[in-house]
Amino acid sequence: MNLFGYIAQLAFGLRFFVQWLHAEREQKSVTPKSFWLLSIIGNILLYIYSMHQLQFAMSLMQSQNMILSLRNLNLQGPKEKQLPFISVVAALILSLVATYSYFSYFSFNWTLHFSSPVHLFGSIGIACFGMRFWVQWWQQEQQKEGQLTESFWWISLVGAIISMLYFLILADWANFIGPFLSIIPYSRNLYFIRRAA
Repeated sequence: MNLFGYIAQLAFGLRFFVQWLHAEREQKSVTPKSFWLLSIIGNILLYIYSMHQLQFAMSLMQSQNMILSLRNLNLQGPKEKQLPFISVVAALILSLVATYSYFSYFSFNWTLHFSSPVHLFGSIGIACFGMRFWVQWWQQEQQKEGQLTESFWWISLVGAIISMLYFLILADWANFIGPFLSIIPYSRNLYFIRRAA
C-alpha cells in the first residue's frame, strides 16, 4: 500500500508542478483547469490511501477537498452550467457523513487520536492544509472564478511546513513527500503575487 501512497502523492504534487509551469510562463499566479483535474485525481487516491491507514483527519480533508476541487472546476466553466451553492453544501455534508461512517464501522476512536500531542500537532497542520481550500472556496463563491488567491498560498505554506514535520516524526515518507515538494511552487506564487502588487 506504500507504493499506492507514493503514486497518490505524485498525482497530487503534479498539480502544483503544472500550475507552477503555467505561472512561470505567464509570470503571474494563474490557475489552469488542469490544476483542478489533477486535484480531483489526487484527492481520490489520497482519500483511499488515508482511509486504509485509518488517518481520520487526512481522510476527512481529502473527502472535503475533492468536492471543493470539483466546485472550482465547475466555476471555471460557463456561468449557465455552474451548480447552485446548495448542491455544493449538500455534497460536502454527504462526504463528511460517508467518511465518519467508514471510521465508525471500524470502531476507530478519532478522539483518542487527537489526544496524542504528536497527532494533535499533525492534525493542526492537516487542518491548516485543508482550510486553504475552504478559504479559497469562499472567496471564489463571491467572484465565481475558481482561482487561487494570496491567502491560499500563505495557508498552504504554513500547512506544508507543519505537515512535513508531522510526517517526518511518523517517518511516513509517502505523505511527507507531497508537502515537501510543494514548498517551491507555494513560495514562487507568493513571489508573483507580491511582485504584481
